[in-house]
Amino acid sequence: MKTMLIFPPPASPTYVPAGLAALSAYVKINASEVPLVVMDMNIEAWHLLAKRQSEFERHVRYAQGQEGNFYDKKQYLDSLGAYAGLSAEMDSWWQSAKHYLESGKAESRFLSLLDALLEPAIAFQAELMGFSLLYPKQVVFGLALALRLREKLGDRRCRIVLGGAMMTALDTKELLAACPFVDDIVPGEGEEAFLALCQGRPTPANRPLPVENIPPPDFSFADLSQYFNPEPVLPVLFSRGCAWHRCRFCAHNFSYGHYRHKITAGFVEELKQLEEKQGARHFYFADQYLDEESLDRLADEILRQRLDIRFHAMGRPSKAYTRELLEKLHKAGCRWISWGVESGSQALLDKVDKGVDAGDLPRLIRDTHASGISNLLMLIFGLPGSTDADYEATVQLLEKTNDVVDAVTSSRFQLFDHTPFARHPEKWGLKVTGQEILFVRKGSSVHSFRLNHDGARADAELAQWEKFKLWTRGECLFERLGSEHYLLYADHQSR
Repeated sequence: MKTMLIFPPPASPTYVPAGLAALSAYVKINASEVPLVVMDMNIEAWHLLAKRQSEFERHVRYAQGQEGNFYDKKQYLDSLGAYAGLSAEMDSWWQSAKHYLESGKAESRFLSLLDALLEPAIAFQAELMGFSLLYPKQVVFGLALALRLREKLGDRRCRIVLGGAMMTALDTKELLAACPFVDDIVPGEGEEAFLALCQGRPTPANRPLPVENIPPPDFSFADLSQYFNPEPVLPVLFSRGCAWHRCRFCAHNFSYGHYRHKITAGFVEELKQLEEKQGARHFYFADQYLDEESLDRLADEILRQRLDIRFHAMGRPSKAYTRELLEKLHKAGCRWISWGVESGSQALLDKVDKGVDAGDLPRLIRDTHASGISNLLMLIFGLPGSTDADYEATVQLLEKTNDVVDAVTSSRFQLFDHTPFARHPEKWGLKVTGQEILFVRKGSSVHSFRLNHDGARADAELAQWEKFKLWTRGECLFERLGSEHYLLYADHQSR
């Protein structure tokens, strides 16, 4: 069956879609006879947008390292203004996609955009069209593309299937009822189901893929020079699921089954092959959480194979990250760790079951910096039961470490259905007031699993945090274009 895989907008223009690389690799290995085309419509959309204004085109050249000095901090911060304008245009397109999906009406200019993005798919005459949806906004835009595809194809039959992480974060029955132009949805890990669809077989029951059956990702579909990075950066996965699996707020585990990881030597060989085939030396480890034991083994194997790469990882800031381990990680190429700090308050860390000692955080952050690895602290504001004292503990943590913290991300606490906090919200002082609506089509609402609740505390803390950032900014960059840029900057700073 002639098949096309699509990653629709909007997502960061720095991101090369790992989902497409995983699915296409599995199909090519297990059904090489299937005609398969893979298309990143997201990066195509960003380039179509950028062509509309010379300022946007200059920003693309800058982000790709063709103009100016990407690694000059002042130039980089100045460039964010142009990116903000480009992002606003993308958001306007998304609003048009939502209006079109909900009402069936659209301006001719927006339909021309959809037609331009769909032209390769229509020319290919695909019999199966798979949309990989990672983010909430992609659901709306992807469905707008699917609706337009149905209108353009007329009587010519093409099966439209949705997959990706977002299919485990919304009500799929509601979506299929509201959008009859979609034929099927594949939740969870999609390799086996998508392979069956490509071969015209009934889809098997969804199950976690055995680790020995997970092939190396295939990024051959991507022209890495098109992404908004001066050097190629590829996302890779050593594991699926989360080794900790205890944080009470976390909904990331919905898209994967139980935790398992690849053989260490085999994974490092994958990195070596990607470097040779794709010319990429920078890798974004997109694992939900890499524990310290896994990172220790990976570092040993990278050093044994003498692989000259640079990488990022997401870590839970535990005492196990000793100065010795951090120095080994740096020697192996680790240049940036995103720490799931969440809060500087021990009471809140215990409440979310983080398994972290708040008193050890300053030591860990300073040891990471001293080892040559950049720190990014991920914080959550408005956690259940948060008090002024809890907020102040987070501020104090930043005051103690601001000189060795490279970046901070701040997010609002979100309550997701099926998480431990949502199972017994009254126990945690949470009052659920409804469920988020992604869109409404022909009178039918499609809900996500995000639950509405009183967010006054989060609003107050985030307002305070914005004021704090103004005077503590210093050398700490709180905002950048994309995760890939953190890694590139961190590597450049360590040279």
